[in-house]
Amino acid sequence: MAEAIISTLAWSNGTDNFINEVDLTDTNDTFDIRFSPDPPEAFVTTFDELFGSQLGFSRGVYSLAGSDLDASFEYVRATGEPGVYEYRMTDGLTFMFDAKPGEAGGEAEFELGAGTLFYGSENRRTEFELETIPEKVVAKWTIEGTPYDAIDVQFTFGQTVDSTGGTYGIEANYNIPDEEIPDKKINSEINTTIKFDTDIDFEKKKDVDIKVKSESDVKGNLAELLLDAEALGINTLVEVDSAILTVEDKLSSVVVSAIAASDSDIITPVVDTAPVADVA
Repeated sequence: MAEAIISTLAWSNGTDNFINEVDLTDTNDTFDIRFSPDPPEAFVTTFDELFGSQLGFSRGVYSLAGSDLDASFEYVRATGEPGVYEYRMTDGLTFMFDAKPGEAGGEAEFELGAGTLFYGSENRRTEFELETIPEKVVAKWTIEGTPYDAIDVQFTFGQTVDSTGGTYGIEANYNIPDEEIPDKKINSEINTTIKFDTDIDFEKKKDVDIKVKSESDVKGNLAELLLDAEALGINTLVEVDSAILTVEDKLSSVVVSAIAASDSDIITPVVDTAPVADVA
């Protein structure tokens, strides 16, 4: 199943003159504002692939004809942070876009609902700016007639005292449910021919354990060696060599070797011998 994705659109424009209505010393303060005053337009600054390829948006100016662009705000409280206050929007705003005027499709409508809260801040009494509180936003999208919850909405507007109007900017996203994103299937056919050209040399080795039990008894210069050797298998030949060395009436060493060969295989024997003893 395809994963859900998030689509983004951002736009901006100006506002009418509202700063003279703001009185931060009045706990019952209210003010009205009009976004995108005549002509009702917005400049699209950011769009993603879905707004672009699916709806036909591009960077530029779009008409907001049919939109509800008037809003009222009321004072809620002082936040405790110097110069920062909380305001509530008491009625809704609607921004209506048509990326394909005169054609089917391309309609996108963003609605910011009543009750959305903003942080309002002043800067040395020369500027007043408001910004949505992320967890207090009430908003939705309607894309070509289908409603979606708006997420990660950032709505900022403000004005300086010496200007005739303010500015605003909005970035709003919507989450496209995964069931609305078709799964993509890829059909492919692969024909592969693999050719192996390999020379392999085999060298066969075997380790054969040959149990050897030896006892040495030096009598004068004569050492007696008792040897038991056993070879297992078919057509197996066992060859045993032994050597005894005495130096100054002492048994210096007893050497025993046993070789087993079977049908030309190379066999490495393992020989166990008794410890060497001094001559009595």
